[in-house]
Amino acid sequence: MAAEVEIQLIARGDLDGAAVFDAAARWQPTPPVVRRLEARYHPAPDLTAARYVLRARREDEAIVAALKGPGPVVSGVPTRLEIERGLSRFPEADEALPAAFVEALQAAGMGRTTWPAFGYGNRVRRLQADLALPGGAELVVDVGVLQAGERQLPIAEVEVESTGATAQQIGEVARALAQALDLRPSGLSKGARGLALRGELGEPRPGWLGLLEVEERLRLGEARSDRVTRWASVVGGAAPPLDSDEHAAAVRRRWEDELRG
Repeated sequence: MAAEVEIQLIARGDLDGAAVFDAAARWQPTPPVVRRLEARYHPAPDLTAARYVLRARREDEAIVAALKGPGPVVSGVPTRLEIERGLSRFPEADEALPAAFVEALQAAGMGRTTWPAFGYGNRVRRLQADLALPGGAELVVDVGVLQAGERQLPIAEVEVESTGATAQQIGEVARALAQALDLRPSGLSKGARGLALRGELGEPRPGWLGLLEVEERLRLGEARSDRVTRWASVVGGAAPPLDSDEHAAAVRRRWEDELRG
């Protein structure tokens, strides 16, 4: 599996794509390309417990399947392991997974060989451009909606993804955009947000990554008092309380410190 090295930032309200590219002008973004994406996620308890996600996504006219799993933290940037394979159509429940997915899941201790049933999805209008960083990087603006059953969540986010640039280099871009546009770091992928809306996402990760995750899950309305108390112990305690504005600001500072190394 290849490592996906990217940083996601979430807008607090509407997201102006033009403003994002203006704020990134020092990295000379290419003219953005508009893409229409429709993603379908296929969750299952074994995958969720191991923090793996199976997704099939229409990307303009192509359909691409992806298996994503947890990866190492590189210079303060949490990475994900990823395999992609082209499909001729969206998969149905119990159809065979691509052989590369089966091999990767077996290596992770899972014996799954077929697609789980469709669970939730999203539709996104994407603006995508290349950045002039050594090795290469992409700047993405996604606006759309995530649908999980009867629950919906707006998507308004920025992604800075390495296509060869170092984690430190994309971290510099992400910090600058977060400060210029009042964006906050995301602790959850779109797939994980869907699980959270369904009430199926497990305990947060320990340590500072868990702080990012908890901050976002509180905003998604998962915050029952018993959960917040338990989460505080999982991520290493919290003072001020996890659901306070002071804690959100502290998480932002910790994120910036981690990216600086």
